[in-house]
Amino acid sequence: MAQFRKLDDASGTPGARKIFRCLYEALAYSKSHKEPGDIARILCDVIIENIALPVGTKVMGVRLRERHLHTVASLAKEQSLNTVTLRDVLVAAGVIPDKAPAHYPIPVQKGREVASRVKRIVHVSSLPDALACARPLVDQLFADRMITPIYY
Repeated sequence: MAQFRKLDDASGTPGARKIFRCLYEALAYSKSHKEPGDIARILCDVIIENIALPVGTKVMGVRLRERHLHTVASLAKEQSLNTVTLRDVLVAAGVIPDKAPAHYPIPVQKGREVASRVKRIVHVSSLPDALACARPLVDQLFADRMITPIYY
């Protein structure tokens, strides 16, 4: 895990090759006919569980059938949302830290739950129409903390 955090400030998107270097190259592209054993399976599991990879990506010779992790950008693209808005809501929901790097992994299910909430957001200026009431009543709902705005 410490090796993954070292790459938080690195430029570009760190992948399995950048993180594991020679170990990944030796196991993934071995010319030996011998099966590498459990080390390859363990490395493959670590990569899949810690790096956001799209469906169909080959990891150690195995194609991913489903996505396990997202980044903010990949989740925003999948859900057709603005990345800045989604990032701010993910921070407000506590899914990612405030200063998270661009490649910070987000569990797929948790990310999709937050994204579905973002799709249902009603902007403050649209609330009187959405609630079929006057603006002073909306202000009172905010004052009484019956509605909580998300600032981003």
